[in-house]
Amino acid sequence: MSHRVPGYGLLLAAGAAWCGVASAQSGISGSQSQVLFATSVGGGFQSAQSANYQSLGSLGAPAELAAGVEWSLRPATVWTGTSFAPAGPLVFSTFPAHADRAGGVSASVIGFGFTALGAGPLTVALLGQSTPASVIASNSLALFNVPAGVGALGNPLGRGDIVVQNQLGSASAADAFTYTPAVVAEGPLCLGQPAPIAFLLPPASFYALAVGGSIPGVGLPVPPLQGSLELLSPVILVSGLKFTVAGAATFPAPIQNDPGLIGVQFELQALSLINLDPLGGTFTNRLVVTIES
Repeated sequence: MSHRVPGYGLLLAAGAAWCGVASAQSGISGSQSQVLFATSVGGGFQSAQSANYQSLGSLGAPAELAAGVEWSLRPATVWTGTSFAPAGPLVFSTFPAHADRAGGVSASVIGFGFTALGAGPLTVALLGQSTPASVIASNSLALFNVPAGVGALGNPLGRGDIVVQNQLGSASAADAFTYTPAVVAEGPLCLGQPAPIAFLLPPASFYALAVGGSIPGVGLPVPPLQGSLELLSPVILVSGLKFTVAGAATFPAPIQNDPGLIGVQFELQALSLINLDPLGGTFTNRLVVTIES
């Protein structure tokens, strides 16, 4: 028996393109539990896993696709048949899905199993920066203060995983949180297609993107800017100095359709400026991308 959830369309026929290859969802098993989770609240959720379940793919908003031995999560529709009772916690996203490098703001983590019997306190880790949940509001919602997200060289950590843990276990959501200012890849870099490079920046700021090479653990401070330039050999400015009002921008540079580029890695770093005179701003995270077929 299936139940349509009000406000969501049936999305089971949808597929996603991944470097030119379409991946469709697998068929439905009537013996599995089907439970809807709307994970678009926090946005940016890509995949999640724990010892008891594994994500099969991502459709973006409004929900995500995951499956386990005894249950299956699919967008838009709920089936009944067996109980939905993962042994440990689950995590899908946070709201908001990004925060300034300094942290210190309140956020919510959306998941499941936060108040299960024996769960105990909940810990949230954003890109390895751990903090206790201050309030567990329900079995699927907890509140916490975002910790600072600055690396050893003084730069924002960029985009990475969310991990939740309680006494029942742990779970993660891949690439679901971003410390800003940041340069990120919104998808794979594919031959013959525009590069899905995006920037998350303060509103009304200037930015520039550079490509180059790095020496792990080595950066060049450039006062009065915050952080360090991690691209050292050589550094090529590829975007020029641009301005964004909203604080979000893209750099869809076309990737040449050359099979010789498959597997080639590029290192990117951006500069985010909130003032030009006097000069003020910060370097972003260093982003490593690999070109796929």
